[in-house]
Amino acid sequence: MFNANPFKVSMIDSKIPDGCSCTAYRNGDFIDLCTGPHVPATDAIKAFKVLKNSSSNWLGKVDLDSLQRIYGISFPSKKELDEWVHI
Repeated sequence: MFNANPFKVSMIDSKIPDGCSCTAYRNGDFIDLCTGPHVPATDAIKAFKVLKNSSSNWLGKVDLDSLQRIYGISFPSKKELDEWVHI
């Protein structure tokens, strides 16, 4: 399924022990790896906040591809996001 994506193949080969499995999740045409469901469907997310973003090179090596990482948190309502922001 991910043969055309060397990053995903590398993650599967290096992070998933032999005999174990990982899960692929689909959202429309988008399919990605995940170690477990975080929400049953993306329509449950009504509000989100990006906490930080960063750039890094694959495997920490400057001669390899540059990647973008985004960290965030989601909420089932805007009210819950607003309450969290004010904590």
